[in-house]
Amino acid sequence: MKSVMRRAASATLILVGLCGCGIVAAVLIALLNRPTPRPQALDAEPPVKLVSAPNAAMQLSPGVVAALGIKTSRVETAPKHERLNLSGSLFLDANRMVRVHGRFGGEVVSVGLVVADGTPAPLNSPPPGARPLRLGDHVTKGQLVAVIWSKDVGEKKSDLVNSLSQLYLDKAQLERLQKLPKGVVPEKLVHEAERTYEGDMIEVERVERTLRSWRLTEDEIQEVRDEAARIHQDLNRSRAGDKHWAEVDVYAPFDGVILEKNITVGDIVDTSLDLFKIADLTTLGVLANVFEEDLPALEALPKSERKWTVKLKSQPKSEGYPGTFEVIGNIVDPSQHTLAVMGYLANPKGHLRVGQFITTTVELPASSNEVMIPDGALVEAGSGRNVFVASDVEGCQVTRRKVAVVDRSDGKVYIHERPTAAERASGCEELRPGEWVISAGSIELAGALENALAAAPSDAEAH
Repeated sequence: MKSVMRRAASATLILVGLCGCGIVAAVLIALLNRPTPRPQALDAEPPVKLVSAPNAAMQLSPGVVAALGIKTSRVETAPKHERLNLSGSLFLDANRMVRVHGRFGGEVVSVGLVVADGTPAPLNSPPPGARPLRLGDHVTKGQLVAVIWSKDVGEKKSDLVNSLSQLYLDKAQLERLQKLPKGVVPEKLVHEAERTYEGDMIEVERVERTLRSWRLTEDEIQEVRDEAARIHQDLNRSRAGDKHWAEVDVYAPFDGVILEKNITVGDIVDTSLDLFKIADLTTLGVLANVFEEDLPALEALPKSERKWTVKLKSQPKSEGYPGTFEVIGNIVDPSQHTLAVMGYLANPKGHLRVGQFITTTVELPASSNEVMIPDGALVEAGSGRNVFVASDVEGCQVTRRKVAVVDRSDGKVYIHERPTAAERASGCEELRPGEWVISAGSIELAGALENALAAAPSDAEAH
C-alpha cells in the first residue's frame, strides 16, 4: 500500500514539473518572437522639407497637410466668360455744373421767387405762396435768381448819362453853327465844334463798351440812353427808375438744379462768392474701378463697342441703365491695383443720384488660352500672383509657380494657360488643365515656404 502511494506521489511531481517546464518554454518562445523595437532615428524627417530653393519646391508630411487644412483642386479649361463686372459710383460731371457769381459786389436786395410747383414768380408782384429759391429747385436758362445793388454799376450808368447829355449839347451847338451862313462865324470855330462832337461820341462809345464788358444787356444800356434823352428833352424825370438804377440782375446760365445756395436778402457779397451752384443732372458721370489684369480686355474693345450696363447696388434686381465708357485712367492704385474707368449715363427723369454705388457689366468677346482655378488657390504678395502646384491629389509635393491672372469672377480666377512674351519676361509660367493646385491652406503654405527658405542657409551650413 505504501509503495503504491509513493508511486502516485512521484507521478504527480513529474506532471507538475512537466507543466512548469511547458509554461516557461511558452514564455521564452513569446519573448523570442516579440518584435524588437527599432531605435529612434537621431535625425527625424522634418514636417516641411525644402527640396529645391530656386523652384520653391517642398515635400510635406501627411501631418502637415492635415494640420494646414490643405486641399487640392484640378486646373480646368476656362469657359468663355463674356462679362466683366466693375464696381464704382456716380459722380457729377464738372462740365455740367456752374458756380454763379455776381458781376459786381454789393448788397443782395432780392432772391428769385417760385411758387409751389416750381414755376418762377415775378419779384414786383409775387403771387400768394411764392417763396425764395432753395436747394433742389429746378431753374431754367435765363431765369432771374438774384438781384444785387451795386454802386459801381450806378456810377457807370451815370457816366453814360453824362456823356450822352454832353453829346446832345455839343451836337446841337454844331448843328446851329452849320446852319449859319458861311462867313458869319470863323471856319475854325466850326471845326472845333465838330472835333468836340466826335470826342463826345468816342466817350459815349467807351462807356458803353465798359458796360458791355460788365455784361450789361443791350436792354439795360438802352434804358440808360432813354434816361439821358428824357433829361435832354427837359421832361419830368421819373424817380421810380432810381430804385432800380444800380441793380444788377443775376440769371441762371442754363437749365439745372440748385445744389448750393449761399445768399439771402441783405447779404453783402463780392465777385468771388459762389451765390449758387447749379448743375445739369440729366447726364451723370460713372466712375468704376477695373483690375490691372482686366485692362487689356477693355483696351481691346473698339470705341464703338465700349458700352456697359449700369446697375444701382440699391436696386440689384433692376435691368440696369445702358451707358458708355470713354476714358480709361493712366494711374494704377498701388494698394488695389485698379484703374479708373469713366463714362456717362443719361438721367432724363432724375432718378439717379450723385454718389450712388453702382456696378457695371461690360460685354467682352469670347476669350481663349485660359484656365480656371478656385479663388482660394491664388496667393497675392505685393505685385506677384502665385499658385502652389501639387504633384498629385494628396498635395504632399508642391511647387510655387507665378501665373498670369486675366480675370476674376464668382469665386474663380482666370489665368493664361500660356503666358504672353511680356508675362514670361516678368516670370510667369504655364498652368495646364488637369494639374493639381492647392485650393485651401495656400496662405499658410506660403508662410511655411518663407520659413523654409529663411532656414535654408543655416541648414546648408549645418551639413
